[in-house]
Amino acid sequence: MCRAWPVAVALSLLAAHGVAGQTLDTAHLHRRADSLLVLWREANTLGEVQQAVRDVRRQKSAQITRATAALRGEHPVQAGDLIVIADYPDSIPLREAVARAWGMLSTTYGGSATALVAQPIRLTVVFDERQLVTDGRRVPHRVTVDELERTLLGMTGQPRVDARFSRWLGNTVHPVFDTAAERGAVYLQLVTAGASAATACFQGSIAGCTTALQLSEDSEFYLTVYDAAQRRGAVASGRTADMLGPTERATYVRCVDDHVDSACVEFLRGMPLPQIPQPLNFQARNLLVSTAVQLGGAGAYDRLMADTSAPVIGRLERAANQPIDRVVTTWRAAVIAGRPPATAVSPGEGLLAVGWMGLIAFGAIRSTRWRLT
Repeated sequence: MCRAWPVAVALSLLAAHGVAGQTLDTAHLHRRADSLLVLWREANTLGEVQQAVRDVRRQKSAQITRATAALRGEHPVQAGDLIVIADYPDSIPLREAVARAWGMLSTTYGGSATALVAQPIRLTVVFDERQLVTDGRRVPHRVTVDELERTLLGMTGQPRVDARFSRWLGNTVHPVFDTAAERGAVYLQLVTAGASAATACFQGSIAGCTTALQLSEDSEFYLTVYDAAQRRGAVASGRTADMLGPTERATYVRCVDDHVDSACVEFLRGMPLPQIPQPLNFQARNLLVSTAVQLGGAGAYDRLMADTSAPVIGRLERAANQPIDRVVTTWRAAVIAGRPPATAVSPGEGLLAVGWMGLIAFGAIRSTRWRLT
């Protein structure tokens, strides 16, 4: 017993040393974490300062360009922050087009529109196709107001959006040029989508519209957007058996030929998300974003892009200052009201069509393929 106590004391000392070492290590980790936090804050502050410097440089550059234009006697046309310089401004409907373009930019992008037009836009009016153009975008002297407005908006571009919102939307936010045409196109999508959710939306279900627009950001949207037959159609339209390996082909055949829905779901889960047929495309979602921005008024786009980590539904609600059901209801009402007019057929055209059908039928009957032998 007496000989054992030195060993026990030694072990106790080693254990105490180990605990002390762990304590020191923990304290060291805390100091490193605090140091990293300080570095992150400094980097974040530096990034904000750099962005502010870039903004100031853009403003100064724009001021210098505008001042240079005034000294040259170029007489730029301005609406809001948008400035356009043309060599023959009176030969094209420039003032009206500039006013309309700026109105579209400011309505769609709010405060973010200013950054898009930091530099003046230069146009060269072309009177002859052989005319040499060395400065600015070519514009024919017979250009219409609508065409010129679209040209200006195309030259300003769109603000970049974060990856999450872009993934749902399918692009950046675009101005809605022709509301009637946009609504009519989305109306046709609802009618021809071939998805149960889109059909429910067309029939008046706001929940169906929300599902068809994929506002839940669900990567397995095909489970709720399509029924079993529509999932089978999505697989058949998205792939052909000749493109597949043995394993995929077996699943494909069970889905398409044997009508096994679980095989269709399995196949869709293995497909890249962008390759799965969508019930409603970018145009329908962009119109929804435009609806939210119009409902929200001033600052709507800035609120839409303020929190890039928030769900799409929350961002649309903040932009519109309305619950999502209200936004979707307004969107659906506009789409239904945008139903394209039916094409009228005159009596003469109808008789002509019937005559041609009769002539074709008569020729078919007289064909040797239809004669009895």
